[in-house]
Amino acid sequence: MMKSVLTNLLSSFLLIFLTQYAVLGQQATPFGFNLAEQQYRLLAESYTDLTKYPRSADPNGKTSFTDIKDWTGGFWPGCLWYLYEHTEAPYWKEQALKWTKSLETNQYNTNHHDIGFVMNSSYGNAYRLLGDTSFKPIIIQSAKSLLTRFNPKVGAIKSWDRFRSWDGKHTYEYPVIIDNMMNLELLFIASKLSGDPIYKEVAIKHAETTLKHQYREDFSSYHVINYDPNTGEVLSKETAQGFSDNSAWARGQAWGLYGFILMYRETGREKYLQAAIKMAEFYQNHPRLPADKVPFWDFDVNQEGYKPNWDYRPEEYKVIPRDASAAAITASALIELSDYVAPEKQRSFLKLSSDILESLATETYSSKVGKNGFFLLKHSVGSLPHKGEIDVPLVYADYYYLEALHRWNKRKDQRKISTVSLPKEGKVLFLGNSITYAGDYVAMFESMNRIALPQHKLTYLNLGLPSETVSGLSEEGHADGKFPRPCLFERVDRVLNQISADVAFVCYGMNDGIYLPFDKSRFQAYKDGVEKLSEKLKAAGVKRVIWMTPPVHDDANKRLDGYNLVLDQYANWLKEKAAKEGWEIIDLHFPMRSFLEGQIAKEASFKLADDGVHPAKQGHWLMAREMLKHFNPDAYYAQDWQVQLSNQPKLDKVFQLVSKRQSLLKDAWLTKTGHKRPGMAKGVPIKEAVSKASALNQQLEAAL
Repeated sequence: MMKSVLTNLLSSFLLIFLTQYAVLGQQATPFGFNLAEQQYRLLAESYTDLTKYPRSADPNGKTSFTDIKDWTGGFWPGCLWYLYEHTEAPYWKEQALKWTKSLETNQYNTNHHDIGFVMNSSYGNAYRLLGDTSFKPIIIQSAKSLLTRFNPKVGAIKSWDRFRSWDGKHTYEYPVIIDNMMNLELLFIASKLSGDPIYKEVAIKHAETTLKHQYREDFSSYHVINYDPNTGEVLSKETAQGFSDNSAWARGQAWGLYGFILMYRETGREKYLQAAIKMAEFYQNHPRLPADKVPFWDFDVNQEGYKPNWDYRPEEYKVIPRDASAAAITASALIELSDYVAPEKQRSFLKLSSDILESLATETYSSKVGKNGFFLLKHSVGSLPHKGEIDVPLVYADYYYLEALHRWNKRKDQRKISTVSLPKEGKVLFLGNSITYAGDYVAMFESMNRIALPQHKLTYLNLGLPSETVSGLSEEGHADGKFPRPCLFERVDRVLNQISADVAFVCYGMNDGIYLPFDKSRFQAYKDGVEKLSEKLKAAGVKRVIWMTPPVHDDANKRLDGYNLVLDQYANWLKEKAAKEGWEIIDLHFPMRSFLEGQIAKEASFKLADDGVHPAKQGHWLMAREMLKHFNPDAYYAQDWQVQLSNQPKLDKVFQLVSKRQSLLKDAWLTKTGHKRPGMAKGVPIKEAVSKASALNQQLEAAL
């Protein structure tokens, strides 16, 4: 009992704390983007050679450049893409696009692992923002090039072609550095875009090998692990850019943290999340982390027990250099990590991120306009052992700084959505197939909202219909040949005319590929159906339409590599379409996919849906959870439905009553509006249903 009370108290006060820290982080946001507009306009107009990519500045503040072969070439267009996303100004889109396209030939670069950095920060952002399908093959080819450096015996992607130890005694042929974790995102994107799981599988294998060999017990990381390419044996654990072989190089810590957070995002594997939490806490709790939370370039500089093998002369560094790049990467990573952890950790990680961003926004770290090579941040370190880029601006520091500011902005925008989105009264319509008709996710969504907003008087109407599509397709012999799949467009006009919905949630796609391998004509039928439905909803005066990607499919034999690969493409297209048209969208598919993948990794027999299609309550909760997070990103929702029930004592009773009322109204409205799907229960007349629903509402109010 006491545990439940404490949990509820914590949940009640969490939003107050989160809002406080969100405001702190957001104070840095307008300053950072305003500075970027001024500095980058100077940089873009001063240097127009598309073969020279801004990288840093010399001690006198003169901009220095690199070429297309370098690992940092994609960060400059990436910075421009974040600036375009923030301002929506055509000028920044034009600049970002031309610099991105200048990297096109790099898709065939197999000379280093950093093609992930180069192509994802440029083409990855371009595709994310524009949805231009011509970028797809470039991204996929880039991932293919990265795969050429994977050795299955080692289980990791080769970083550099060779590595020579600082003591000069050894040269190794298969070095893998912690930075490489950042290149894995490209592989996950390629699997989603191509439908080929090979890229994702290599990413997972690389992460597994890294987690096994690259980390110490305290979750500090080695920079370089050298492997025997023939056996996979670890030959040595060293540093290239850190203080000593056993030290914690600050940017390496940041790369690893960011990398394992994205691994959890993409796979749902709990061990990646736990590893990321420990990495974050290593940074957060380190006794030598300065008060402004911007780390020294290495956490162990000049400490007893840490001996550099390179020519270190401490008298040259009476003030130990900071690394703003490590701070920016960490700040961005922590914002995402906060979405995956319990309230107390969420609060502390957001505060740390906010503290970092506030520090970076001060004159200590932020440039004056026209100075610092036209970059944003000062005081980064490239590689002190190599005596290169020490206490200077670095383009990738700017990139992750802008990404972190963008993530703060996104949280702010989502909070705006949550406060104005659902009206206090009116009708909320749900359209979908049998998963929607089953109704648990709809009832869970309403139940949580009823508890959080008891003063709201919304009517939630579930008009999902089993077997339905928007594509108008039906497989041969559907329902044992008894009837073809119904198409939404046979009934949608009647539904919209009779219900006059204020808000509509739409979830189709599962049935639209009719459970066959990917086919362009079937795909086109789905796309045409979505576009047609969009026009009808608009014409009917629905004030707000919220599209949802199809849930995950779990094939009995191929698991996620069966029909789900078709749904991957349907979900990706819907996200692209939403981005292009400005539609509001909630992604159910990929979070469910990641969760299922993570559970299968722990227990091969785990299922969200016994038949692969219709999820049980846990699957419905994952759907409702993504919807709730969309409207209230700062709130904490347990990943497990049973845990959520235990956290909220009222929830079970409210859910039962809401489910009963929704079921009553659902069948009544389906009967009244009509459909051509045989075997459906006949609903009571609307007047009777409304009367009974009113009685259930009274019970609900008492339960609340």
